[in-house]
Order: sequence, then C-alpha cells, then structure tokens
Amino acid sequence: MLNKNISQVNQYANELVKEKNFQSIVITNEKGIIISATNKKLEGKDFATVGDKNYLSGSTTQVNRVKNQLITTSPIMGFNSRIGTAILTYNLQPTNFN
Repeated sequence: MLNKNISQVNQYANELVKEKNFQSIVITNEKGIIISATNKKLEGKDFATVGDKNYLSGSTTQVNRVKNQLITTSPIMGFNSRIGTAILTYNLQPTNFN
C-alpha cells in the first residue's frame, strides 16, 4: 500500500480468501473508502455504509466474535501515520457437544 500498488493487495486478498472459512477481506484507505475487497462490488464505497464504522478507528489489531464469525480489524500503518484498515471475516465451524 505504501507504493500504491493495489493490484498486489488484491492478489494477496484473493489468495487468502480461498483458504477454508475465510468469508471476506476488505482494505480501506485512511478515509474509510474501500480500495480493495474480495467482493468487488464494495470497492469505492465508504466502509461505514456497509460495515461497522468503529472498525476503522482502532489503534491495535482487534478480534471480535459476531455470531459464528470472527471479525479481525487491524490498522495499516505507513511510516508516520495510518494509511488504512484491514477487515477480515472468518466463519467459525459449528461445534457439536454431544
């Protein structure tokens, strides 16, 4: 992202989302605009219109459980400041306790 090479970001996200149970990967810029997403229809949209805007303000990596999903949010840092946010959604496997 530091070199503005979004195609490499897209390639990495598309490969990662192929792993079992990954649902989506969204990368925003510092303004909260989605610059890369595994769902291409989201690109160019303000993340706050499609997700929880609070995910964009954390200063550390956080993992939240929402129903049967883990949502990991992490700031993407440049040399001196935040240049974006990564939001990864992972589906948890149902557990049988018999």
